[in-house]
Amino acid sequence: MVYDEFLKRVKIFFNIYLTNRCNGGNVLENKQRKVIVMSIRISEKYGVNPMIPTCFYCGKEKNEIVLLGRLPNDKEAPKHGVIDRTPCAECIEYMKKGIILISVRKGESGDNPYRTGVWVVIKEEAATRMFGDHLKESRVAFVDDETWEKLGLPKE
Repeated sequence: MVYDEFLKRVKIFFNIYLTNRCNGGNVLENKQRKVIVMSIRISEKYGVNPMIPTCFYCGKEKNEIVLLGRLPNDKEAPKHGVIDRTPCAECIEYMKKGIILISVRKGESGDNPYRTGVWVVIKEEAATRMFGDHLKESRVAFVDDETWEKLGLPKE
């Protein structure tokens, strides 16, 4: 009930804001006085159609709200979902401390493999010994279950 009331207030606020403040919903100025062109197609059913983004790496909610507006076929936005690969604040801190290893199902590959729910942070030196230097930039790696066990990493 509280979430529904919040969504209703957000929809009302942004409908008013976009029509009154932005001269028809298109122009704002940022702190450097540069003009930013904004537009959002308002859904007739769902208004600004808000969604809470989740972190691609850990799956936790980010402290943000994404306003998706009108989606194809005027569908309702999911309540939660991954929008991009930008890590959350917590994962950024972990990446500063070391390399995040995420356990994935055996045989999975590609950009978004199925995660088995376990992940650890290891020191950069240990990651370099195990995998070479190529993880220094990305700060994260997906490791299949079989390799995970061979490395002796914890399953919980």
